[in-house]
Amino acid sequence: MIMRYIITLVSLIICSTSFAEGQSPKEGRTCRVLFLAAPENAPKSIYLNDGAKTQQVELPALNLSNVYELAPGNITLRLLPSLPTEQQPIPAGSPSVAVPEAINDCYLLVASDPRNTVTPLRCKIVDANPGGFHLGQMMWLNLTPYLVGGQLGSRTLRLKPNSQCIVDSPKEVAGSYPVKIGYDPGNDKKAAMIVSTEWPHNPSGRNVIFVMMLPNSKIPRIKGYSDYREPQKTQ
Repeated sequence: MIMRYIITLVSLIICSTSFAEGQSPKEGRTCRVLFLAAPENAPKSIYLNDGAKTQQVELPALNLSNVYELAPGNITLRLLPSLPTEQQPIPAGSPSVAVPEAINDCYLLVASDPRNTVTPLRCKIVDANPGGFHLGQMMWLNLTPYLVGGQLGSRTLRLKPNSQCIVDSPKEVAGSYPVKIGYDPGNDKKAAMIVSTEWPHNPSGRNVIFVMMLPNSKIPRIKGYSDYREPQKTQ
């Protein structure tokens, strides 16, 4: 009963986002957007400025967004409530984050920030360069103050508080694999299970997995997102 109760508290979403023909990203600098723990009244889209252009981007909470192209070089991304014009330029205080030139592919994580009077959001960049994050691998981000660890198929996970790591493919071929993840609540309390189940593995995609605290939750929750992209067609 205890195990079932814990599992019902866990929110695990492995969402596969694929691209139809004509939607595969072009070669160049790209990002995908994710609105973590979006409230019910959260905006569904926002304007993203990279210093060279402004484009409207979606703010999904249950999956990664489409792939958006970004300008090259050292840039700053800004979230805007509307398209800037000569009469209404980019407002000071807009949520922003710097993207170093070395990052060619990234995730733009968006979260609520009621203190921002321009746009009640804040943002963060996660480096997703293919050279360091390969197909079949998992990127784990622990956004909690707890030590998290366990088994992912043939792999072992040990994730310090407020840290991230890359975990190699849990198995060589497509299919399901066993998952047992727990956390250390500290204060001399026993380690507790977060989830014990099976997850699907797609060696042709990458998974981004967050360990996070949600409002009214006393234990960490896990949310996973599949970053699958159709291979580019050769000319």
